[in-house]
Amino acid sequence: MQTINKKAISAVVEVSLLILITVSLAGIIYMPLRGMVDEPLLSPEISCSNQAENPLIGMYACYNQETKKIEIEVVRKSGTIASLKFQVSKEGNTDSYSCGSGCSTCELVGSTSDSKIYYIPLSEKPDSISIITNECEGTENEILNC
Repeated sequence: MQTINKKAISAVVEVSLLILITVSLAGIIYMPLRGMVDEPLLSPEISCSNQAENPLIGMYACYNQETKKIEIEVVRKSGTIASLKFQVSKEGNTDSYSCGSGCSTCELVGSTSDSKIYYIPLSEKPDSISIITNECEGTENEILNC
């Protein structure tokens, strides 16, 4: 009858447990880091250099002295607008206003399939305004009186 070497069995069990613990820890560490590895954290959704065409046809902006608001009409041509910001300049100072569904700095007052109208409250008429779509800067426009 054969005798079983208990020391040899305990070495096999020990190595098996070490491998199991190592694989388990690797899985536990990988799961929270998976999102950071799959997608870059600071990469823009739409690159300015890769953007086929500007999604806007144009923008018209005027300052209403009675309501103390900039009235901005943005006409969309095509494509997706992931973010929309306005940069308002007065005497060398620039302020940025992000516009979207949960924004309190500007007000969406009218909308069609290809045009949107925004109001930005300001106490004085600024000099110029530029629009930034999808983190890509556009041209600077003079603000007229309404």
